[in-house]
Amino acid sequence: MISLQAQPNSQALVFKSEGHALGSSPLGVLAATVLLLAVAYVALRYAKKRGWLDRWLGQAAQAPAAQTLQVVERVRLSPKTTVYKVRDGEGTALVVESTASVTVVNQPPVGGLSDGA
Repeated sequence: MISLQAQPNSQALVFKSEGHALGSSPLGVLAATVLLLAVAYVALRYAKKRGWLDRWLGQAAQAPAAQTLQVVERVRLSPKTTVYKVRDGEGTALVVESTASVTVVNQPPVGGLSDGA
């Protein structure tokens, strides 16, 4: 029979030295995450400025809506209630906003607000 017994070795094991990666420490992981987020932010801002972002999201095929809605006048009746005179391409309306509700009146009251167009 052959006896297998561990023999003490006087030589120490030599391990290969490897370089440290950026993600080997928590601070390195945080720095890499911040760097990637910054690069993504800059890339998205650039894509939005060039109009690519709308195309990628599918919004370029839609015709741009003309902004014809205008707030002509705003009157605060109380700290919690405001009346807006709003004009669109066809006429005017009164919008009464309060903390409880919003009411739209299509016809302005007689002798009051009239369309200045």
